[in-house]
Amino acid sequence: MRGGALPRHIFLLVLCAKQLDLVACFDPLLSQDVPVISGYVKERFTEESSKCDICVFNGSSIRDDVVPSLTKAVTRLWSSEVSDAISTVLEDHSNTCGEWSNILRDTGELTADSTDCFDLRDWLSWQCCNGMPSLSECQATVKRTRLSDDTQQMIIPITKGSLLEVKMSLHISESSIVNYGVDGGAVEVTGSLLLSWVDERLKWNSLEEGCSSVIVQESDIWVPKLVKQDANEATDTLEVSKIDVLADGRIFWTREVRMRARCNTSNEKNFQRSSRVCMVDFVDNEDNGLVRYVTGDARKVIHIDDDASIPQYTLDENQTTIVANTSATRDNVIQKVQLQLFFEPLDN
Repeated sequence: MRGGALPRHIFLLVLCAKQLDLVACFDPLLSQDVPVISGYVKERFTEESSKCDICVFNGSSIRDDVVPSLTKAVTRLWSSEVSDAISTVLEDHSNTCGEWSNILRDTGELTADSTDCFDLRDWLSWQCCNGMPSLSECQATVKRTRLSDDTQQMIIPITKGSLLEVKMSLHISESSIVNYGVDGGAVEVTGSLLLSWVDERLKWNSLEEGCSSVIVQESDIWVPKLVKQDANEATDTLEVSKIDVLADGRIFWTREVRMRARCNTSNEKNFQRSSRVCMVDFVDNEDNGLVRYVTGDARKVIHIDDDASIPQYTLDENQTTIVANTSATRDNVIQKVQLQLFFEPLDN
């Protein structure tokens, strides 16, 4: 215990309550003539149990000196609105598991039931904790119990009559000019497209099962039907990829992409040295308007590598954005998403 020594009977009570059940631990002690002030004990228990611990699986313990390697769970933290304190620490890859344990417990805004704590446990627990169950067995159990009803899992996960929100983000790693046409030409963009949503049907208790996430195929569950509009097999690819399903129902689908973007130029007389806005159109015409694509603040959902600009141009991160809209026909509702890339000449 930290924060000052506790009387032995109180320490044992808090330890019992963390491992078993609060009421079950209180009853035997409070029914005897033990010098315990229940209010104080409950306060200390609440304080301790609300902290973000790495090793919460029953019987697990911290491996102090191990340095955890980076996994996909870390990329979720980097792309989320994680606290400044955690964001800064994530940049230091030399922290040991013991140091991470202290950081998590000492970060006041990081509580045990927070999403950031969940993602940190998903990243750290299998590398930092002794006494964990077999990961393969846990994943097999989750898939058997949550993905057994194939028909049900392929239905869009809408609850309470509301639209399903699918969040989008994009990582741009490379771009190149493929056409200098006077109408603006075209550029080719390479990177990854991340779609995330929540499916309440796929939740499980990670503390009981022992794992916080499993990897599934896109044929195992319902996935958004967003595709590139007027895609050309020779120039546009959306790679088939596996999907991360988390115990809290969140789903993350990352697809490697290569896309041809058509461009408009601001100066047709000097089209090789003018500003360009290049657009990639995506469309979902299969979900009948039941999905709402959420693009959010472009500065948070579009990540551009430093070397992603093309020669003589810079990819303007402040203007580049993603825009979503809905259109309707007599027979269908169509969701459209447009990626707008702004290239500025370096001498402007």
